[in-house]
Amino acid sequence: MDILTHPHLPDHELDMQRVALACRKSGMVMELNNSKCPPGSPALARMSELIKICMEMECRVVVSSDAHSLREIGNDDAVRPLIDAAKFPAELIVNRDADTAFAFIDERRRNKRS
Repeated sequence: MDILTHPHLPDHELDMQRVALACRKSGMVMELNNSKCPPGSPALARMSELIKICMEMECRVVVSSDAHSLREIGNDDAVRPLIDAAKFPAELIVNRDADTAFAFIDERRRNKRS
């Protein structure tokens, strides 16, 4: 497994600190899923908590629009303000640009071969 998806959803009873630490140690990343954070929802508050925990634990993340249509691709309107407010380190975002996204994919492929 490469990416843990939807860890912030309120119906997932996770110890996010333990999960973030396990992800960091294994090379997995946590997903920051934009489409699962409607304004005013409990999921938005949990996302904010997840961002802070990932920052504290130095756990890498992937920012995802979870697009199901062309117009949704790249939409991070819900999570971007939370990332910016937390001053989340760009180096912990594996898909901050095309080069880092492909580097993450290559890293995971190498690790699976060894």
